[in-house]
Amino acid sequence: MAGIFVKHVARTICQGILLVIWISGAFAQNGLVTDREVGRALRVYEHMLALHPQGDQVRSGFVRLTAGDTAGALSVFQDVLAHYEAFAPAHYGMALVSFRIGQAAVDKSAFVQRTSYHAERAAVLFPDFEGPYRLMGQMQLDVLEDYDRAVDAYIRCIETAPTPDIDTFRNLARAFLHTDALPHMDTGMADSLLATDRSADLLPLVALACLDRNLPELAMQYFGRFFSQSPPEERQLYQDIRAIASEEEQKAYEQTEGDAVARREFMTRFWAGRDPDLMTGVNERQVAHYGRVWFASANFSKSSKPYDRRGEVYIRYGSPDYRSTSNHPVVPMSAAVERIKERLAVALYGEEGLGEVSAGPTFPILVQIDPGMNFPDFSPVDQGSAPLSDAVTSDPVLGVEDVSPDVRTVQAGQVSDEVTRASRYGRVGGEQDMSFVRWESWVYTRVAGGIEVVFVDVRGDGKFDYAPVPPPDPAKTDAVRQMSRLVTHSPQVVMQRSVEQMPEYYMPGGTEAFLDFYYDRADFRGSDGKTRMEIYYGLSPKMLSTMVRTDTTFVYVGCASALLDPISGDVRQVHEDGLYRTSGDMSGVKGDFIPNQLTIDVAPGTYELRVQVKDLISGKSGIYKESLTVEDYSGPSLQISDLQMGWRVLTEGGIEKYKKGDVWVIPMTTKAYHKGQNPFVYYEIYNLTRDSFGQCRFRLDYTIQYEPEKDGGLGRFMASVGRVFRKGDVPEVSVSAEQMRSETDLKEFFELDLKRIRGGVNRLSVMVTDLTSGKSSQKEVLFRFE
Repeated sequence: MAGIFVKHVARTICQGILLVIWISGAFAQNGLVTDREVGRALRVYEHMLALHPQGDQVRSGFVRLTAGDTAGALSVFQDVLAHYEAFAPAHYGMALVSFRIGQAAVDKSAFVQRTSYHAERAAVLFPDFEGPYRLMGQMQLDVLEDYDRAVDAYIRCIETAPTPDIDTFRNLARAFLHTDALPHMDTGMADSLLATDRSADLLPLVALACLDRNLPELAMQYFGRFFSQSPPEERQLYQDIRAIASEEEQKAYEQTEGDAVARREFMTRFWAGRDPDLMTGVNERQVAHYGRVWFASANFSKSSKPYDRRGEVYIRYGSPDYRSTSNHPVVPMSAAVERIKERLAVALYGEEGLGEVSAGPTFPILVQIDPGMNFPDFSPVDQGSAPLSDAVTSDPVLGVEDVSPDVRTVQAGQVSDEVTRASRYGRVGGEQDMSFVRWESWVYTRVAGGIEVVFVDVRGDGKFDYAPVPPPDPAKTDAVRQMSRLVTHSPQVVMQRSVEQMPEYYMPGGTEAFLDFYYDRADFRGSDGKTRMEIYYGLSPKMLSTMVRTDTTFVYVGCASALLDPISGDVRQVHEDGLYRTSGDMSGVKGDFIPNQLTIDVAPGTYELRVQVKDLISGKSGIYKESLTVEDYSGPSLQISDLQMGWRVLTEGGIEKYKKGDVWVIPMTTKAYHKGQNPFVYYEIYNLTRDSFGQCRFRLDYTIQYEPEKDGGLGRFMASVGRVFRKGDVPEVSVSAEQMRSETDLKEFFELDLKRIRGGVNRLSVMVTDLTSGKSSQKEVLFRFE
């Protein structure tokens, strides 16, 4: 940390005496070391000062500080800390003294280190006072110009004191606007926002800063405060979800118009199905939506309320991966962006378009509205006049030659005064390219396979819309074909196709923050007419971050599952955190995984299932969704549960969550087995019929069939047997056995011998036939033998 401080201090020193004067003026203006600041400290530290033997001495130090006796205050705080080093009020007093002394110092390094040390010590010793954080934020913002650290400090300040003063809001906003979090913030809007005296105008920016620092709960609190101070029509702008909804969802949303209860229920279902983190108390996707709406209405609303086309796209897909504008046409492109532009160039212009990929729009836009005056072609030399080299100047803007008045007078008899107006469409993007039309090119690399959206401001009034399709050029022989290409790849049509494929895009942290995992599920009969759904997790150790405690390596993981009822909007949710001991070598062997299991008891029906894994050390998270039907096992007919593929079955000493009857079944989530590793299969049978002797006679048929593997293999979730099952396949292994039991409900497991099984994907079928009633029930499952 000291190295970072020195780097910034060196930069500050190099700016000379004028910067020192500016800094002193800035701090005097902000008035950080004021009676109010000291008064806050005395109020917060009151109980500590009353009980501490040096409390009165520390009070006197604060009094000296406010009176301007910096040297006296320094002596007091130094004396207290010499005897009582772990006393937070004295450290905070020293931080304030160091800060004041440092304002006039030319060499800032010692001042920065002293202020930081004492402020951080004060915060550690007594974390319930926001003053040290505010002090560190001010120093990072105005002295070191380390805006990311300034934002962190101010965020910690408002976490400690959720109702800070307006100056804290403004300083946080100033710091946040300098970070990379809001790279496209309009300067004029930002200045007007920061100049306002109403704290409500700063609340969304503070919320965005909290969200950027991975504090969604705090962000939601500040958006809530903003909404409470906003008029109803503005609140409605944030509640309207049509900008991100699918066509089906939009119709359902509009059908709730005028029915407040139905609208609330719809909104609950809508956002519950989009929650990216089941382990927090807030819906991060919903908070991000509020942030996008605010950003769009703040940045893209100059001539169109609440925002123009750019705002619509921004709310739906977020900040683009690449953005160039007519004001800043040359922006470095990543390889992914360049590939998308090259693909579009070939589609529009053929193979020759590859050589013209530029930073600007690939789609042709109106580059000239009025190219100037079209003069007839004549040569003054031929007319006996002097050459025009001195009489003709080249306009660097229009790119046309302008005849000087003297020459026009001489040639008045031959020069036509007619001025023609023309339009020309083309591609722009280089520093030398011209365009009288303001434009923006946005590229999304992970939306609908990669798209470029081009906006133009044709009228020059600040209202951007999709770039229109250029008119046909009758001079071209393939004008019809070219027009078809332009329409197909026009920005408006591209967005229409993209919305159909991907109504919205949201991935917090990007693909780098996504955590991959395996999951599986199985249903069994529960109690009180419900079904017990078990969700099995397979966590790859090599993908998880580790921590070491007492020479032992651990991973710390959270698992969550949620079932959403799409009709009622009710959500059943469970999650747990687990600390797992691993070997020191985390390189990972193929097939290695950490098993886990969560259980939900639900009523039979159709649900949306969401399963999540979160690395609680790195913060990476992964989530999968699927629609499913939970089977009803409460009836009197013969039924067999789902088949659970097991890694091991223990007869004693297992973990309670894995216990089924008298055994413990450890799930094999990947369903992938290696040579020498036999699968265990667990299942339950319900409602066998007793004969006249009180016995249940039944037959079990086990069949294993090899399945020719389709593209993608078993995939992430391997319960969709119907998609790969092919009737007519000849069974490779089939076993049948009759049994007799006294119980009508059974908990069974068996071990598969894979010696006769072909490698690859296999389908296991278990069928039970009640020999008394003649009824039968069957279940199937896929597994892989490698």
